Amino acid sequence: MSSNEELQSTNEELETSQEELQSANEELTTVNDELQHRNSELAQLSNDLTNLTQQRQHPHHHAGNDLHVRRFTPVAGRVMNLRASDVNRPITDIKSNLELHDLGKLISEVVSDLAPREMDVQDRNGAWYAMRIRPYRTEDAIGSTGRSWCFMTWTSSSAA
Repeated sequence: MSSNEELQSTNEELETSQEELQSANEELTTVNDELQHRNSELAQLSNDLTNLTQQRQHPHHHAGNDLHVRRFTPVAGRVMNLRASDVNRPITDIKSNLELHDLGKLISEVVSDLAPREMDVQDRNGAWYAMRIRPYRTEDAIGSTGRSWCFMTWTSSSAA
């Protein structure tokens, strides 16, 4: 009888473990469904942002506080001499078409003190642009300060 009782006890433990595993599996399925929904939303937002970026007729460039290229419009690509392969590269490694010295320092200043910078800059062909570097601050999920980015835009300008 003793071995029969041991087998029954082991069987009960296995049934309890199976129920716990089923419960954990249901929780994981729920979390997975939520993550898939969030990923779908993020993919749609990314597509929207990409389409918006590609449709802009003004030069527009995003750089992070690490000075890496994040996004840019096709017009900014021509003004700054950027290619799709330059995304995630440091802006300081790119030879710009603008006669501008120490762009990395300007971006770093904007990101650190959150104060915009504006100046007239000239490209190698003699065209002038009013360049604006503006901060863009994000917040993380708990409301504290997150990453800093900057947006750079150019509009045609008269000579400085």
